[in-house]
Amino acid sequence: MGTAGVHFSDRSHGEQEQNGVQTGLNASQLAELLEKLSSGWKESNRLDVQVLRAICRLSVADPEQATDGFSAMDVALEIGRLRRHGWSDCTDKDRVSDDVRRQWNKLLELWPTKEEGVRQALCDVGADVVPLLNKVEGGGAGRVTRYRIEWGAANAKSRAKEAVEPETFGVAGDVRYVCEDIQDARFFVRVLGRGYRLEGWRRGLLLGAVISSIVIFALILVLVLVQMLYSKSGADRHVWSSAATLFVFGIVFWSTTGRILRLADRKIVVAPWWMQSVDDDRLLERREPPRFGDRSIKAVRYATTCPICAGKITVKTGGLEFWGRLVGRCEHSPVEHVFSFDHVTRNGRYLRSVELRRE
Repeated sequence: MGTAGVHFSDRSHGEQEQNGVQTGLNASQLAELLEKLSSGWKESNRLDVQVLRAICRLSVADPEQATDGFSAMDVALEIGRLRRHGWSDCTDKDRVSDDVRRQWNKLLELWPTKEEGVRQALCDVGADVVPLLNKVEGGGAGRVTRYRIEWGAANAKSRAKEAVEPETFGVAGDVRYVCEDIQDARFFVRVLGRGYRLEGWRRGLLLGAVISSIVIFALILVLVLVQMLYSKSGADRHVWSSAATLFVFGIVFWSTTGRILRLADRKIVVAPWWMQSVDDDRLLERREPPRFGDRSIKAVRYATTCPICAGKITVKTGGLEFWGRLVGRCEHSPVEHVFSFDHVTRNGRYLRSVELRRE
């Protein structure tokens, strides 16, 4: 989902189109970039995302109409071209309107989880704007509902998050990560996915849970050690059993609570196993001012596009080779296509050799 390798069509940059802001890119180029980004999402084959992609493609093909927006029929036909087979019943306008409206509403539910990554990608190409999904309701006198993308200026709070721009970025072999929010049906993962604010009673609740876990583990540790110390000399079996129990409880404690404790000094860590997806790429990030508006813990995923094979890179644990570090690994070659990861600058460098850098 990174911006590496994104190319814009050859269009005039003379006059800015009516997107409400002044940027180095016109509205068609911004729509082209947004379509490129959304095509790399895991949900890219979902119909709600394809509604977004269809509107982007229509905006590129017909910039003048993009200002007014596109009808449900336009969107449905473009989705058919995108999927390479028809979608909805284009002979029934009411059916098409209902189908597009239903997917549009799903897109609006998904959009908050994608906004941050989109904003970061736009910032990386010098566009200080944010896309706004807009629907103009029709009704009466032959007026149809139209869907469009508007472009508004990024607010000061958003710009502050992207204040760090290292001068070294741009060397061949470097990558630029974007943040992807987490969607999950599990309650606690959903809470952290939206961002758990560390203030007031929420901070106290989290501290209480962590302290309770530490106290419980400490009590178990003391009980096991007492049992080991006061066991009879002939009861070696009980000693080994107690040691095994202590070892198991230590693993359970670290896997459930230990990584959250490391947020205090690491700022970003791999999420515990009970929060992970099948890809093991979920992270917990501690966010604080001035980079962010408030103090919070947020479940995130950082991803980009591999400059070697165009596969998707996601940030995971560094393993034994990169002990104590988070690294970006490519889905196609996770052993060889490995990149460093800095969650503040969102930059990464190729870790295997200098060959790529010389190209």
